[in-house]
Amino acid sequence: ERVIVDVFFEHAGQFSLEHRTPERTYPLATVIVQAQPSEHSFAQEFFTLRTSSELEAERAKITAEAFRQPDKTLAIVAEMPGMEHHGGGHHPEAIEWEDTMEEMNRMSTPQNMFWKLVDPSSGAANQAIDWSFTDGDRVKVRIVNAPDSDHPMQHPIHFHGQRFLVLSRDGIGTENLAWKDTVLVPAGETVDILVEMSNPGAWMVHCHIAEHLESGMMFTYHVQERRV
Repeated sequence: ERVIVDVFFEHAGQFSLEHRTPERTYPLATVIVQAQPSEHSFAQEFFTLRTSSELEAERAKITAEAFRQPDKTLAIVAEMPGMEHHGGGHHPEAIEWEDTMEEMNRMSTPQNMFWKLVDPSSGAANQAIDWSFTDGDRVKVRIVNAPDSDHPMQHPIHFHGQRFLVLSRDGIGTENLAWKDTVLVPAGETVDILVEMSNPGAWMVHCHIAEHLESGMMFTYHVQERRV
C-alpha cells in the first residue's frame, strides 16, 4: 500500500529506511540529516494534536455507511489448470513474505496461471466486468480473497481515479480511517472499502503485482457526470 507519512527528525545523523519481513530485513535507502538546523522548526506543528469539526462530521456520515450491505463484491481467484491446480496445496500464511517456490514461479506464464477479479453477482471476470457509477456516489465494495482458490496469496488492489476508505477487515472496523487508492488484501481475508466516485471518466481496477496485471487481473469501470 502507498502511505504518506510526516517524519520529524530531531537529531542529525543517518537514518535507514528498511523493508522488514519475519525472515529478512532489506535496506532501501538512507536519509542524511545535517547538523545545521532548518530556518524554521516545525516541532510545534508536528507535536500538536489537532481536530477538525468538518472531518468529525464527515466521519459520522461514514460510520453509518460502514454497516450497510455492500453495493459491489469482488472475489480474488487464482486458477492453475496447467499445474494440476497446485496439487491442492496452499500457502500457510496470509502474506508470502519470501519467494519459496522459485522453480514453479519460473514456469508460471499467463498461459498456465490465471489471476482473476470476479464479480460473483454476474460471474464476469477481469475485463468482462462492467461497472458504472455516477459522480458523487459512495460505493461500498467488498473484496474477498478466496481462501480456496488454487493459490491464495496477498493482492494489492488499486482503484485508479478515485479515493477510498478501508472500512473493515474480516468484519472488524478500522479505527484510523485514511483516504487510499490501494489496499493490500491478504489471503483468505475480506475487506470492505468505501469508494468516493468524484472523478468522471473510465478508470482501471487492478492488482498492483505486475505479473498478475499481465495475466489480465484488471477491469475498467465508468463514472458518469451527474446531470443537474
